[in-house]
Amino acid sequence: MAEEEGDDALTQMMEITTCDADTAREYLERCNWNVETAVRHFFDGNDFVRDEVVGDDDYEDESDDDDANDMVGRINEERPREIPQPARPNNRAVVPAYHNVFQLFAQLFTLPVRIPIYILSFVYNWLFGRPVPQYKTMHEFIELKHPEFIAKKSCFYQRNLSQLRTDYQIHSWKYVVVYIHDENDDKSFFINCFESNISRTISENSGVLFGTIVGSDEANRLRPDNFGLRKSCVLIYTIQRNTLNRKLMITNLDDPEAVNRNIIMTLLDMISDEAEREARRNVQNENRRLMDMQNREYQESLQRDLERIEREKAAKAEAERLKLEEEENLRKQEARIKQIQDYKNEMASSSKPTEGTCDLMIRFTNDKKIIKFSPDEKLEKIFNEAMASDKCPLFIQMHLSFPKKPVSCLPKWYFDILEIEELEPKQECLDQGLTFEQAGITHGSLVYVDNL
Repeated sequence: MAEEEGDDALTQMMEITTCDADTAREYLERCNWNVETAVRHFFDGNDFVRDEVVGDDDYEDESDDDDANDMVGRINEERPREIPQPARPNNRAVVPAYHNVFQLFAQLFTLPVRIPIYILSFVYNWLFGRPVPQYKTMHEFIELKHPEFIAKKSCFYQRNLSQLRTDYQIHSWKYVVVYIHDENDDKSFFINCFESNISRTISENSGVLFGTIVGSDEANRLRPDNFGLRKSCVLIYTIQRNTLNRKLMITNLDDPEAVNRNIIMTLLDMISDEAEREARRNVQNENRRLMDMQNREYQESLQRDLERIEREKAAKAEAERLKLEEEENLRKQEARIKQIQDYKNEMASSSKPTEGTCDLMIRFTNDKKIIKFSPDEKLEKIFNEAMASDKCPLFIQMHLSFPKKPVSCLPKWYFDILEIEELEPKQECLDQGLTFEQAGITHGSLVYVDNL
């Protein structure tokens, strides 16, 4: 109801001052939607401040309303005359600061008069109510009142307003042009709907022509009649998310051709605006898609970089571990070599001529050594005598020439070192505590030293 009253005040302000919709709305808002005060300030030349920022989001909701209100000014303009322009030298408010106080006192003074009027209006509505409409639909009105147009009544939408909510999805309608007809008003535009091609033109522009009668339930839903003060008019709605949003109201229907032109121009403007909005949405969606793709590629690249850094860290840690392990193995190997070398030095320093009844030749790669032994001595003597020679390699094992077999003379600690160094010594070369006699080594035997 408040919206209808605001539209009436806006239309009345535009008809009186012939200003555009934005100027009329600014004056009405600053005068509390009092048309008389707004008109007086308009012609007195009071300036006003417009604090308005129109962005992309505001454009979709407000631009259509502004264009529609501009169209109302063009439709309702009956004769050309000079349009007075208010002076705007300064940014001062239209209404003085104390205006609201005066208005409050005026309302208090008129309260004893307004209260009885409200009571009488309530009693009248309660006793009599809204008169029952004579015709419920436009098709019923045509059949009963104008049977000559029955053959052409299909130019109007044939079902009721509630069924339009489902049909617009089937027919892909975007706009609804509503003609509210008053049977007591001029019938020129009513006849024009049948004789012109306005219905087909509206249909070609993704719209539908809907007709109804003043006082009917559908007319009251679209535009309440306020005790029969409403007359014939044309309303143009856009269909957005199953909701009708009014964009234009035409009250002056004296020139049907002009009304047809204004309806078509309004539809074309709304189609153009919708195309521009769709283009902007497509650009925004494309930009959003590109941004999402860039973000996805960035995340994938970042993930690959993180994985690569992780692999490099793991490889570096593994290399450091291997290096430390190699250094540790090298240190242990040097310790083992030092242990053998110390043992060789010890044997060389404590070496003395051997004694015994039997001779034995120890054969190195490029040298030889003859030692004496007794049959009851341990075979370890052969290892110690070999180590005492400076021609003896560090890692060795021994075998007899005839019969060819390993000599079990390597001590346990030395055998373990050979296994750690992975030199694969023969297990038979490990010292088992045998004597020369038990091992079958006799006088004149030849023992070969194998360099591992």
